[in-house]
Amino acid sequence: MASVSPHHIVALLLLLSVAMGARPASAQQNETRVALVIGNASYPDAEAPLRDPINNARTLADELRRSGFEVDVGENLTKEAMRAAFDRFYGKIKPGSTALVFFSGYGIQSDRQTYVIPVNAQIWTEADVRRDGYSLDLVLGEMNNKGAAIKIAILDASPCSAPRATRAWGSSLTTISRFCACSRRISGAPSRSAI
Repeated sequence: MASVSPHHIVALLLLLSVAMGARPASAQQNETRVALVIGNASYPDAEAPLRDPINNARTLADELRRSGFEVDVGENLTKEAMRAAFDRFYGKIKPGSTALVFFSGYGIQSDRQTYVIPVNAQIWTEADVRRDGYSLDLVLGEMNNKGAAIKIAILDASPCSAPRATRAWGSSLTTISRFCACSRRISGAPSRSAI
């Protein structure tokens, strides 16, 4: 997995903020900024731990803190630990806030949805992805339900290389090519999302 510089990600965040429109200074001063940063590197079925997720997560968390975000960092999270981290994150989102999720680790696309994968996922079939992975669409939907004015999701995803998984998946699942996606997604509500 080639490294994406966290400094590039912060620059991307600044560009997204400008692209999404300026907000009044008074709103910016009172704005809550929360972030959940996850780096998953140690997957039991992988040939070796991923090189970059932990360092990328730590470096980005430091940059976000300097930019005024309240940041929670998770490393090598199991399904249960990811659920707890997301629940804590959702609890911190206030109406009108900026909410950011960063994930570095394995990602899978299934049925046009993107899933981030916890380290203890047991994925043999497409149904296993929905059971053990976390849908980015659902994460963004919950951020919207909590009232975040700006929702940002950054994926530093690596295609899954576990031998049993790639044999079992066949053509029904697509591993995510390495990317940092940044397309605007605007719902019918006045809030904004970036993914």
